[in-house]
Amino acid sequence: MLKRIITIAIIILFLGVGIYWIKCQAGINISDRFSLSRFRIFKSFQIDKILEYPQPGVIFSDSFDNIFHRPHWHPLWSAEKGNVKLTHEKNGLKDSKCLLITNDGKEFWTYEFIQIIEVKPGDEFYFEGYLKNKGAEVKAGIGITLMDKERNKISYNYVKEEAEDTDDWIKLSRHFTIPETGVFIQFRLFGIRQGKSYFDNILLEKTASAHLKAP
Repeated sequence: MLKRIITIAIIILFLGVGIYWIKCQAGINISDRFSLSRFRIFKSFQIDKILEYPQPGVIFSDSFDNIFHRPHWHPLWSAEKGNVKLTHEKNGLKDSKCLLITNDGKEFWTYEFIQIIEVKPGDEFYFEGYLKNKGAEVKAGIGITLMDKERNKISYNYVKEEAEDTDDWIKLSRHFTIPETGVFIQFRLFGIRQGKSYFDNILLEKTASAHLKAP
């Protein structure tokens, strides 16, 4: 009898650990007041919030086709709680899945990549993504937040590309270089005012490191 109880307890333990791992990889935060990640044993399951100085190449891309293997994002934030919702719809490019953010209010929302990226002055980056807006007032886009070494925001909109009512898919893209004050950047999607914003095929790439550039 004791052996059976121990076996059941081990199975439950492994199931619990497996579910917690899936939660962490999906970026799900059930409660803001309590988290098992406060305990050292669970910290290894968490995604590192800082991406230490990456080499040139694609940092992340997301087509939103498989929500269980997508890059990890912070929970959607909105200045008007309850008026903005996030779903995945099969209305993307070539009838694939895409991200849909519906704003029933007038205020600002943002959807940020979960990792803050370490950078150096002179590093070069490129982002692109496809956007479709529906609504007479809606505006949405892709942006980069620039931070100092303490991760304080120097410029919330250091670079950005945005559009209003597009009626159809458009491509947003931008090359940019890190200024002398930059130590970290964060990639984000954003929008404001009532309407629907569809996003697909998002990409962020580091195209050159400052110390590797030819003199």
